[in-house]
Amino acid sequence: MKIIKLENIWKYYIIGNSKVYVLKGINLEVDKGEFLCILGPSGSGKSTLLHIIGCLDKPSKGKVIIDNEDVSKLDDNELALIRREKIGFVFQFFYLFPYLNALESVMLPMLISGKSREYAKEKAMELLELVGLEKERFYNRPNQLSGGQQQKVAIARAIANNPKILLADEPTGNLDYKSAMEVMKIFEKINNSGTTIIMVTHNQELTRYADRIIRIKDGKIIEEKLS
Repeated sequence: MKIIKLENIWKYYIIGNSKVYVLKGINLEVDKGEFLCILGPSGSGKSTLLHIIGCLDKPSKGKVIIDNEDVSKLDDNELALIRREKIGFVFQFFYLFPYLNALESVMLPMLISGKSREYAKEKAMELLELVGLEKERFYNRPNQLSGGQQQKVAIARAIANNPKILLADEPTGNLDYKSAMEVMKIFEKINNSGTTIIMVTHNQELTRYADRIIRIKDGKIIEEKLS
């Protein structure tokens, strides 16, 4: 079953009197439960592609279908609902609120979606255990956590509302090798539970965790292969 379909996706920006093209006719299908890795040099369009899949940006032309719904023409409020209900995000920078501890950070998306505080706290503890954060760190704020620990919190937060799709943009870019491998093991565990993962990276070594790899250059898919 295809959970994501991109049909002839173009993305450009108007600068002065010119159009600057970032994506040029991308066609892509992703199976439910697949782990897809997107490789490409800086400026190739891979992050823009991820943002369009994640409903953070809209294509200039083309159709985006997420979980059998055409999201291409949805307004900002409708896109926000898709993101909240179906998509989790993990970025290179952790984007943790400095005044929230690890537990509160993971509880936040559940509280926003209307879950009770009791439920959110219990689920957040389970998720922090799942990603391997030590219990004594649950009440630490970001400045009391290492980069690897902060990314674990960010991953737990991303899957708090049980998204069908997890999007990761250079998730190990700010981590040392050991922490990066720990993060990839967490992704592997999440993927094995049935969550579709799409990860953008420049690190060739990380592709061994993926089912399929695509390479992007100058806004076009130039290669596609099984891992």
